Amino acid sequence: MTIYTRRFFTSFLFAFLTLAFAIVSLAPVWSASGESTTTMAGAVARPGAVVATSATQTLTSTHYDLTLGPVAGGQSWAGTTLTIYLSQGRFITAPSITVTDAGGAAIGVTVIPTGLVASNGSVGGSASYYLPSDLPAGSVLRFASFVVAGLSGATAGTEIRIIATAGGSANSFRQYATWQTLATVGSTPSSIMPESGWWWSDSESGRGYAIEVADGRLMFAAYMYRPDGTSVWYVANGAIIGSEFSAALTEYRGGGTLARWQAASLLGDVATIRITFTSSTTATLRWNGSDFGSDGVTTAIRRYSFTGGTSVVAPRLAGAPPTGWYWNAAETGTGWFLESQGNQIFLAVYLYDADGSARWYVAQGTASSAGGVFGSAAYIVLEADLFEYGGGQTLTSGARSGLSAEAKGEITVQFTSVAAMAILPGGRSIALTRFSGF
Repeated sequence: MTIYTRRFFTSFLFAFLTLAFAIVSLAPVWSASGESTTTMAGAVARPGAVVATSATQTLTSTHYDLTLGPVAGGQSWAGTTLTIYLSQGRFITAPSITVTDAGGAAIGVTVIPTGLVASNGSVGGSASYYLPSDLPAGSVLRFASFVVAGLSGATAGTEIRIIATAGGSANSFRQYATWQTLATVGSTPSSIMPESGWWWSDSESGRGYAIEVADGRLMFAAYMYRPDGTSVWYVANGAIIGSEFSAALTEYRGGGTLARWQAASLLGDVATIRITFTSSTTATLRWNGSDFGSDGVTTAIRRYSFTGGTSVVAPRLAGAPPTGWYWNAAETGTGWFLESQGNQIFLAVYLYDADGSARWYVAQGTASSAGGVFGSAAYIVLEADLFEYGGGQTLTSGARSGLSAEAKGEITVQFTSVAAMAILPGGRSIALTRFSGF
């Protein structure tokens, strides 16, 4: 399961602009004689964040979607060279590319990286690619999994932008994409490191948030409900800069259920969020998007104690599993999040229903040491009823009454350090390990 790390990724910025002459002048100089010239449409998803004064600052958490425009009759994308340029910095490695049609279905074309250039005259670095096969107009190339370095000299407010160019060979043509902002360099913020674990608002009982922070990045999941009362979850991830985290909130569908596994697919972004941490256990969560009005909606959230006390307590059992995300690499698109407090473990399983819609289930119980699938190795076991809740607050509704719980059967999870074996209701077994790819 891949927890959809998007580690490259964050916020709606799908602006399709006309390429002005001043912008074109930054690209390589080509003669237009005997060639057709059109404009590709570029879009940046989830702009990253850069701290201006960091000695080794890099840009991550972004991807760039490029929609290919039509070419003239008799011309082909086969044999085309694509180059993406940066206004500042350079790529450490060439961004990976996935190719889909306009509807998101994969296209089986291998795009070949052909090299990196540290700088190109008046612009920063670039990465080049070769298309060996033809592609239909409207195909989308997603450049992702990249890190931009060499930004330490950029001052606060500097925009890090990206542009794409394409050139044919025998059937000559040129295409250009508009400059898009990948990130804006910020000033050094104050630093607050939030605790990993379960968070909630006590005025919004029935929904909550899973947060894990590692290596300057944050993986976030929100569990709540649809208007029809069924459960739904959304995820976001990216860099945490000082005391703030900003990202797009994304929904997936079509993946594994309690009974079987199948690959999940991206459904789309539903909102953007900004979390401002006021301490390691308190924060303000701001929701933004067309459904929240021009000012957005703000919620105060804090760490959640599920042992009955007013504050979170440390695990009491030796060998308690680490708090955070778990997964099975062969079951992409599903995730598990757990936290130990005292002798209790609170576990959420992020899966899907038979119709492909996202569903979440939770279990809580007293952990113990017992014999099991790991033999004599040290481990902890949780045996508890698995529940699906319904009827609670939606993404945009505000607090609602009528929360319900439906028992799905017993779940057993046996842990050894950062690994586990889970047995779902119905007997399906899943091997789990700690997830660190966000």
